[in-house]
Amino acid sequence: LHLSTHDVAGGASRAAYRVHRCLLKTGVDSHMYVRSKTSKDPTVHTRTDLFGRFYFQVLPLLNRVYGKLQVPSDDDPRSFNPAPTLSLRRHMRPQDYDVVMLHFLGHGYLNYREIGRIRQPIVWLIHDMWPFCGGEHYTLDERRFKEGYRADNRSEGDRGWDLDRRVWRGKQKHWRNP
Repeated sequence: LHLSTHDVAGGASRAAYRVHRCLLKTGVDSHMYVRSKTSKDPTVHTRTDLFGRFYFQVLPLLNRVYGKLQVPSDDDPRSFNPAPTLSLRRHMRPQDYDVVMLHFLGHGYLNYREIGRIRQPIVWLIHDMWPFCGGEHYTLDERRFKEGYRADNRSEGDRGWDLDRRVWRGKQKHWRNP
């Protein structure tokens, strides 16, 4: 099972889709589950019910609104993914797959709590720095993700809540081995 925000929109999503298609060509039973589907590929799935389609459209908005609580001094893109996807166990059903491959999960798609609940082996194709940073997709400030997101190493120009620290701590807590 491949989890990706999109199927073919954006570089990371296209890379995820190519991996998925290559696995299919070798005979592997591969499926993708995405927040936003633009291909017509029947092996790529998304929520098609009215509530699911609406909610999947709202997730990026929730991410942006939540992100307004933090005013960073840089322009680094961020995903905080504050809301649950509401479909991981029920619609994606990772428990039905031998391996879960994670790709780009930004713009509100999967939050760190849901990722931590996946019990199958995970392969994460890292398309950006989000898996080991706070909310940042890319950052030139290596200090925080190397030292830990602390109050004393936050950039001087940052204001508001330290959402990067909150997300980083959540990843530390929820991504531990059971």
